[in-house]
Amino acid sequence: MMRIYINKLAWYCILFLFITLPMQAVPLVRQPKVIIWDIAGILLRVSKMRMAKNIGIGSLVWYSITNFKIPNIRPLMFKVLDSLQEYPKDSIMPYDEKNNLLPYCMYQWFTGEKTGPEIVAQVTDQSTSSRGLQVLADDAERKLVDNAIKALFTPALFASTVKPIKAGIELVHACKTACPTTRLMVLSNWDSASFDLIYNSWTGQTTFADFNPEDIVISSRIGYAKPDIQCFKHMLKLYNLNSQDCVFVDNQKENLKAAQAAGITSIELKNGDYHTLADAFRSLNLL
Repeated sequence: MMRIYINKLAWYCILFLFITLPMQAVPLVRQPKVIIWDIAGILLRVSKMRMAKNIGIGSLVWYSITNFKIPNIRPLMFKVLDSLQEYPKDSIMPYDEKNNLLPYCMYQWFTGEKTGPEIVAQVTDQSTSSRGLQVLADDAERKLVDNAIKALFTPALFASTVKPIKAGIELVHACKTACPTTRLMVLSNWDSASFDLIYNSWTGQTTFADFNPEDIVISSRIGYAKPDIQCFKHMLKLYNLNSQDCVFVDNQKENLKAAQAAGITSIELKNGDYHTLADAFRSLNLL
């Protein structure tokens, strides 16, 4: 009987301790306070029609006639840009949304080491040698890619091709409306010259209406570009942010990995699926 009594007493003691334990002893999921958005492919996109106009419809048609195919400009352009300079050893390597390695000069463009017009001039200068446009097969390719490079790296031309992504902007606004205390920020690989033109246009005013100007961070202004982890660490330090309070949204896997390495929760926008992105925000009580 004594043993049964002691066992019952022990269970009562355990039950009492469990009931009276303070609630904060149970670990809770931390509520994010900051959403950091990428821009390209998330909030802004390049209009293929506007880009084609800047490249020149005539050049596109002439290429198609002489080569009997529709031009795939990106790999041709990357071939030219890659010929300018190789990546230094142990350099950070940025990728596009399809996980294609970007040419080194584009990384320099993102970090502000080179301007767009400087890259255009470099292509022109080296086209008299075995590099630059001379790596292409024929005059039709050279003309097409020369125009494409100018359309991309001339700030006014590139800015004119950019359009808002309605679904992305609506999601930003929904987050601000649902949780007014959530801080909305931007961290994007972009050159400052074309970004300033975009920001001061109708496109920029529409896209960034829910962001404070001081909360928009562009890679070329800080000297770091994603996927360099220092890009994220610099932002955290600059704004005195706790990484555990932040959520980062991007459509490029290497950038997301770098953010995670910096302690930031990362969410991938896959194939423009904003509904799934919104569901992820709801799971974090951000929407």
